[in-house]
Amino acid sequence: MQVYETFTAIVRNIRNKHRLFGTVFMDHAASTPIHPKVAKAMQKALAHYQNPGALYDSARRIKLSIERIRNDIGTLLGAKGTDTVLFTRGGTEANNIAIQGALSDIVYH
Repeated sequence: MQVYETFTAIVRNIRNKHRLFGTVFMDHAASTPIHPKVAKAMQKALAHYQNPGALYDSARRIKLSIERIRNDIGTLLGAKGTDTVLFTRGGTEANNIAIQGALSDIVYH
């Protein structure tokens, strides 16, 4: 239930911050252009691919970068800790995690 509660808390936080617009559209994967600054940052990151789970120095630096980014995103969204910020490969995986979290208390209790 923790994942679901965290997810709903984050969504509630986003909605409260954007109350003026009424609806928060979060499915931008296929339809929203990338801001030029984001594209530039992504190009830089994609040029330095590593396995963040590996033990060599460059991989550890990448892992630290990922954790800093996770922390920044968590702070931006008002998350309670970095362990509550999950990176997924896409919307389907994110939805499945949220649904599994919501159903875990119902199915197992």
